Amino acid sequence: MQLTKPKMRSVLSASAAAFALLAAPAHAALVNFYSATGKLGLSVDGCGTVSDKCNIDVNKPSSSATVKTAFLMTASSGFSGAVLANASISLAGQPVNWVESLPNGIGSNNYRADVTSIIKPILDPAAVGISGIEVDESVAGSSLVDGSILVVVFDDPSQPKASSVLLNFGAQEIMGDTFNVTLASPIDPAVPGSQLDMGLGISFGYQEGTTGQNSVVQVNGQTLTSSAGGDDDGEHSDGALITVGGLGDSNDNPADPLAPSTNARSDDELYSLLPFLSSSTTSISTYTINASSDDNIFFAYFQSSSPAIIGAGILLSQTVDTHTVGAQHTAQAVINDDNGVPQPNVSVTFTVTAGPNAGATFTGTTDAEGKVNFTYAGNGGVGTDTIEASFVLAGNTITSNTLDVTWTAPVVTAPKTVPSVQGWGLILLTTLLGMLGVARVRRVPQKSA
Repeated sequence: MQLTKPKMRSVLSASAAAFALLAAPAHAALVNFYSATGKLGLSVDGCGTVSDKCNIDVNKPSSSATVKTAFLMTASSGFSGAVLANASISLAGQPVNWVESLPNGIGSNNYRADVTSIIKPILDPAAVGISGIEVDESVAGSSLVDGSILVVVFDDPSQPKASSVLLNFGAQEIMGDTFNVTLASPIDPAVPGSQLDMGLGISFGYQEGTTGQNSVVQVNGQTLTSSAGGDDDGEHSDGALITVGGLGDSNDNPADPLAPSTNARSDDELYSLLPFLSSSTTSISTYTINASSDDNIFFAYFQSSSPAIIGAGILLSQTVDTHTVGAQHTAQAVINDDNGVPQPNVSVTFTVTAGPNAGATFTGTTDAEGKVNFTYAGNGGVGTDTIEASFVLAGNTITSNTLDVTWTAPVVTAPKTVPSVQGWGLILLTTLLGMLGVARVRRVPQKSA
């Protein structure tokens, strides 16, 4: 008896837990692989198809925006055991080579590729708005690919303020896994313009009626959603089961965080974390669990109005990004471990890597809060400095995000002219003559006898 696609999905779901025990255990939680801070644009979208080709949309935010970097994440179909070789997927007609691959907890594999060289020549000259980029799964076989996610980060000078973008790739443990985010400074949710958005990418998701095939997401111990998953970027069939929070989605969180899913769009996997913050929150713990043991959370991203890092690392921040030449500028570094705990007594090296003050450097040690400051004078003239910081961990140099500092020319006012001695004499004589003239005009004439 041949099963239809949805029934096949149900049979696979029923045996998911048993199959998971046979799957290779060497999968890892989501790990940060890219972070940037600056005037950035971000576009995220996905597609999955039962035929050979589908389009992923990219939104170019402004005419001045240029591609900074682009990544493609792909998952082979759940419980298929499929391995995707290099060039088994094509993007815009060009074969894709993987830079990272790993098994997940549902008997398939996750892949990541840097596709900047493919995307940049297409989008830099493109018009503002949506462009469709074709994904071709024909070499791999569309039934063996659940779908792909395309992430494009833009340099965008038109943005009114700086933001941080963090990208995570991996395979969350289906029986429960955590990743941690640290903010350089608290984001006050009451301040207009505050932002902390999170999007998740999930493969082999299928939600129909009361299937119970949901992932639960908690933030700082509070439930954000009980219905993550689904396939709203795919085609509701095996070989096309994928979803990612991005274009066309809203960061409005589920009204009832405890409600299970009822259809593929019960949850669009794009969230705002502002409701979970106070004006002093700097540490965010995100926990996911998939009780049905059949969803693969393999991608997460954050866009934040405050610089941020995920897990262990070094984060560089500043409160001011523009000075006049000759002023003092201060940048601060903070170092955390995998659990987001600040690390004291760590030697940190700051360097101005580019700009009018290039070469300025300083080495300091973190305090009890894992923080250390770098202050320098901008005496190099007008221009933009780039600052980064680093520390050494187990023989490896760990580098921070970069910061830009703009130096402007001081405002010059014309000096006041002080009259000379001769000048003062002329001013006094002119004043006296003026007074005499006024007196004669006001003199009352005498009557004749």
